[in-house]
Amino acid sequence: MLQKIPISLIILRFAIAFVAPYIAYQNGHYASVILFWLMIAGFLSDFFDGYSARLLSVSTERLRRLDTTVDRFFWVGLLASIVLLYPDFIASKLILISIIITFEIVNHLLCLLRFKKGLALHAIIAKFWGISLVLAFSDLLLTGHSAYLFDASLILGIIAQTEGFLIVLVLREWNHDIPTLVHAIKIRQGKEIKRHKIFNG
Repeated sequence: MLQKIPISLIILRFAIAFVAPYIAYQNGHYASVILFWLMIAGFLSDFFDGYSARLLSVSTERLRRLDTTVDRFFWVGLLASIVLLYPDFIASKLILISIIITFEIVNHLLCLLRFKKGLALHAIIAKFWGISLVLAFSDLLLTGHSAYLFDASLILGIIAQTEGFLIVLVLREWNHDIPTLVHAIKIRQGKEIKRHKIFNG
């Protein structure tokens, strides 16, 4: 039973990806607050699914790829919710957002073309980007506006996507849970790398 915890947390995040835009579309009382708590629940599930999978020794390549795919749905669902609630605000950030989305598509396609498998990098900078997204979205959802936090998150997103692109280029064969570009270079050179027990165990 405990072995099902990781996949259950992934399914929860997948469900939030579709529930969130519906709530935003309805735009009823407390919609922003509800979305905030759904985002927090999804973010926590993203941390604990991988950690619990490693703790329970059920972390597999398939599960890691599924985790990455669901992460993509989760954040797209939240972005769609933000667009519905704050269209003018998102329009003002459209260039940076478009760069990130383009990078995400290119990185995924490049990985498929090179290795016939989807992304599952789980790089450290991408995790910090996720934290910055939570802070930026929280700022917007709870106050109705955001400035520096949102811009900083988008810039960090571009940096994270750039590193992801370089990691995919550097690797000779598909791999997962690669903390940084430096680790990818070591893997290419045939060296062993150390992964963080919590984030990339």
